[in-house]
Amino acid sequence: MDADKSPLDYTWLIIAALLVAIMQIGFLFLEAGMVRSKNSINVAMKNFADFIVAGLCFALIGFALMFGPSQGGLIGWSSDLALGSFAGSGVIAFFFFQVMFCGTAATIVSGAVAERMRFSAYLAFSALLAGLVYPIAGHWGWGSLLADTGAGWLETLGFIDFAGSTMVHLVGGVAALSAVMAIGPRIGRYNADGEPVRIQGHSPVLTASGALLLWIGWFGFNAGGAIAGTATFEQILLNTLMAGAAGGFTTLLLGRLLDRYYVYDRLTNGVLAGLVGITAGCATSTTLGALFTGIVAALAAMGAQNLMERRWKLDDAVSAVPVHAVGGVVGTLCVAFTAAPGALNHDMWTQAVIQLIGVMAVGGFTFLCCYPFARLLHHFHLLRVTREEEMAGLNEAEHRTRLGTADLQAVLMQLVNGQGGLDSRVSTEAGAESEDLAGAFNQLLEKLETDQQMLNERLMATHAKAELEFTRRERAEIERAIGEEQRLRADARAAGRRAEQLEAVLSSFDQTIAKAVETVLQASSALNATADALSTEAEHTDQQTIAASENAREALDRSMAVASATEQMSQSVREIAGQMDLMRRAAIETADTGKDGMTLFASLHDSAAQISQIVDFIQGMAKQTNLLALNAGIEAARAGDAGRGFAVVASEVKGLAQQTSEAAGNIMTWINDVTRAIDMAMSAMTSIAGSIDKTESAAVSVAAIVSQQADATQDISHHASQAARVSQDFTSQMADLSSTTRATRVSAEDVRRAAARLSDTARNLSDSLTSEFSTFKKRVGEI
Repeated sequence: MDADKSPLDYTWLIIAALLVAIMQIGFLFLEAGMVRSKNSINVAMKNFADFIVAGLCFALIGFALMFGPSQGGLIGWSSDLALGSFAGSGVIAFFFFQVMFCGTAATIVSGAVAERMRFSAYLAFSALLAGLVYPIAGHWGWGSLLADTGAGWLETLGFIDFAGSTMVHLVGGVAALSAVMAIGPRIGRYNADGEPVRIQGHSPVLTASGALLLWIGWFGFNAGGAIAGTATFEQILLNTLMAGAAGGFTTLLLGRLLDRYYVYDRLTNGVLAGLVGITAGCATSTTLGALFTGIVAALAAMGAQNLMERRWKLDDAVSAVPVHAVGGVVGTLCVAFTAAPGALNHDMWTQAVIQLIGVMAVGGFTFLCCYPFARLLHHFHLLRVTREEEMAGLNEAEHRTRLGTADLQAVLMQLVNGQGGLDSRVSTEAGAESEDLAGAFNQLLEKLETDQQMLNERLMATHAKAELEFTRRERAEIERAIGEEQRLRADARAAGRRAEQLEAVLSSFDQTIAKAVETVLQASSALNATADALSTEAEHTDQQTIAASENAREALDRSMAVASATEQMSQSVREIAGQMDLMRRAAIETADTGKDGMTLFASLHDSAAQISQIVDFIQGMAKQTNLLALNAGIEAARAGDAGRGFAVVASEVKGLAQQTSEAAGNIMTWINDVTRAIDMAMSAMTSIAGSIDKTESAAVSVAAIVSQQADATQDISHHASQAARVSQDFTSQMADLSSTTRATRVSAEDVRRAAARLSDTARNLSDSLTSEFSTFKKRVGEI
């Protein structure tokens, strides 16, 4: 608490607390309208009683656990705040405001488990929630609000939950989930196929009134912690209005699309989910952020409700878990994304992680405390009322109070179960709501009872008349029987005369039948002999057919083999013909190439002869040059010193002439060798050309022979294939003939057996007729 708060601030705090108290009435109306009338008083009593229990438990111990000096950020404690002994400036006003929050968290459970939870178990659950769970969870996030004596661990991290999306609504919603999971669904909530059955509340008007009261009280719930008249105060009020409106409008439209009607609880749940969602960030969110939070929280609550009802089979009578638990989680997480600039304790994503840690910690702690406690109560049969009590309604079972048509309903159930008769009556007090209806129902029972008495009297009279009529009818039947006996005697005498005539006719018929039977016996014997002969012939034919079929099949196999071999040989001959043609073409090309080589070699021979002439000329020149050099040497010697230089030149020329002569001799030798090689090559080429001509002629002849052989082989293959097809057709015909023969043999056997049966039947008929005629004659004689 701030020390500088004015009395006006405390006045606003008290007013806000009173607005939050109005929310208790809103929860009462909302839940009572959403249940059936036979449970509405019980729901109202639970909302009233949990406010009492929450107030006492929070004053005695919860306030000290929540706002006492922190013990490691996990729990607070101060004996000065326990047992209602707290005092000091503003402390009582602060307690008054906070105890309303505690009552809100406790009362959320009431609607979720409506129509089936014991009143005493609910009070124990409320005491646990208000005295232990809510104070400890609240200390984690709000521990330093009263005095700066140590903050809770979530508060130290920078967790933001201004008015209680997590600390109040998530705690209450998770506690409700724990109870719903332990207690199970209401009787009739799901059909035999597991599909949910809608249980209509008795007063949608009361539900809508409760939702409006909650919305009004929510302004005090969210803005109670702010200083009146500030900008933050105004923004809180605006955000609260916008989030609730956005959530309600969203579910109103989406519900119309899904349900095709404007279902009232879609609207109320959407408004409440939006209000729950904005509670955490009402002081930090922008107006657009509030709209976004309301829409997202409403959609999440709507989806969670569908999952709980259809997939998880969890029966929440007023959708408290989707609205408060899911809406609280979504709203707390939206704080990080919808805050105004500078309103967060950290950057956006860090704040989002801290918000997630907070909802997981608070939700997990609440579930671990409440679910085991609920299961313990259920184990000892203390959690849920009996089936009979649930069917009768908790108004009657828990409070011995009936509302509206409860008395009429009880009498109707007695009549249906056979526990009462038409003499039953509905007893009502004067001035009761159902007095007129009960009176009309009693008059109906009286009329039905009178009609039943009159019907019984008529039945007795009818029974007496029926006995008298039966006596008259019995006497008439006796007289009719005597006349019938006399008529039968006359008929018997006439029958005797007709029997004598019949005996004569039967004697004649007996002889005729005997002759006919004898004829049938003879015919059946002849038919039997014919059938035997036919069967023997068919068997013989079948054997011959089988043998012929085997021979035909062997011929077919051999024909197929011949056709296949012939086809292969034909293919090989064709390949040989192709190879011979290729060889002939290669020989022609080789001959052409040899002729070109002969021409080339002749040209080379001519060139060698010309070169030989040139070499001869060079050798002659060399000899003359040698002679000239010799003469020049002689002349130089004669000249003495004057011809010495000329002698040197003459000596060099002489040496060059000798070298030229030697080189020309070598060249001549080489040319002679080349000429001899050319002559030998030309001789070989001539021989090869002759061989190639012979090869070409032989190849042409072989090709012609091979072509004739290929044509002959093709004809052989064609005739072999035709023979194979004929053999195959013959084999198929032999198989058909064999099948027909077998069928003939079977038919002959059937005819033989039929003839035998006909013979036996004829004998039996003759014996039976003889016996029957004898018996009939005896009876006719007796008549």
